[in-house]
Amino acid sequence: NFRHLKKRVMPPVCEVMALGARTPLTISIGGGKGGVGKSDVAANLGIAMARVGFRVILVDADLGSANQHTLFGVERPGHTLQAFIDRKIGSLEEAVVPTHQSRLFLLPGTTGVANAANVGHAQKLKLIRHLQALESDVVLVDCGAGSSFNVLDFYDLADVRVVVTTPQLTALQNAYGFLKSAVYRSLRQCALTAGEQQAFDNATTHCETERIDQVLARITKKAQPFATSLVRYLENFGGRLVGNQLEHPGQARTLHAFTRMAKDFLGLDVPFLGALPADRRIHASVTRRRPLLLDETSGPIAQAFSDLAEQLLTTDSVRLREGRRRHDSEPPPNGRRPGPMANFVRRHPRAETSLPARVISSGRNARAELLDVSDSGMRIATLIPVAVGARVVVRLDPAAGGHAFAAKVRWVRRGQIGVELTDASKASELMNVAKQRLANVS
Repeated sequence: NFRHLKKRVMPPVCEVMALGARTPLTISIGGGKGGVGKSDVAANLGIAMARVGFRVILVDADLGSANQHTLFGVERPGHTLQAFIDRKIGSLEEAVVPTHQSRLFLLPGTTGVANAANVGHAQKLKLIRHLQALESDVVLVDCGAGSSFNVLDFYDLADVRVVVTTPQLTALQNAYGFLKSAVYRSLRQCALTAGEQQAFDNATTHCETERIDQVLARITKKAQPFATSLVRYLENFGGRLVGNQLEHPGQARTLHAFTRMAKDFLGLDVPFLGALPADRRIHASVTRRRPLLLDETSGPIAQAFSDLAEQLLTTDSVRLREGRRRHDSEPPPNGRRPGPMANFVRRHPRAETSLPARVISSGRNARAELLDVSDSGMRIATLIPVAVGARVVVRLDPAAGGHAFAAKVRWVRRGQIGVELTDASKASELMNVAKQRLANVS
């Protein structure tokens, strides 16, 4: 199963990476009700993806009630997410531990710690940025149950957002409530100004039967460009549905009905990826503290997880990210427009490029790509957490010459930074490198 899966998955995934997916494919696993097998699904999916040949980090983001380390038989996980939140470690990589499956690593969550789930907003944003910048091919985020803001924000950080549910009525109701909360939470966070936030809040009635198209119609009357951006976001929400613990194939009909309801009321395409049959061996594997797929490479369960992994790994994450980005007006998160760097970019000639590089700041070192350069600075795609005014070093990859440039951050947007070169004499050197790169490509 997994040998054949590798042949089908590797070409499209490599093609997506070649298109510019410098960050890992992030997949969140969520559900509105505990006991639907969400953590089991996440663990076995991680094994299936690692067997294809990708480096996978499974993140247990259930703050306060984490159990992935238990499922994998990790007696003492050592550092956890809480250690990063408490600043006992400087990077999440310090908390990553190996599992019994090669290429699959675990980032343990917090359990048995009072107030662990009460993470401050700034701490949460920092944690999310670092999760999105983990050095891996795939990052699987196992979210907690329920619809608290922390759970929803960890769920919404991903490229692909999977909802796990059983076919029971109560589980389906909770799954829909969870998905609706995630949609409303992420749409409100698309607002870039206080006026847009107010327009969204005024358009929402919080009625259980409210349809998202009614909300969008009200927003259109007050802020038409904002409403247009929300429609585009919904089209690229990346929701997926997985059914678990099905007793017979006929129960899949209720899951297809769920996707139709999500389309009618939330405006979402939530494809039904597949169903996992009820199997006592799954429960037994929890008792053994060893996920089932570690011992099973063929059969219906292995095939089901193989099919799910293929569909998730071949997702066009570049299209989803681009579709969610605001195109009408996107100031930095602090609400200020780009300062001097924006003027430099407009006044001086720019050379578009795609130079691979690394950005170094305060002991952190992250992958990056130079998008364009000018006589005074550069625009860079990177997820390194930096603030306006920070000093950074931009080091080109050896294949691009290995040159290093000291710079100062002038603006920060989601996934991009603009920097001004500290030494203006280095500008000509940088421009020559970019032009040479373009010439080689041509």
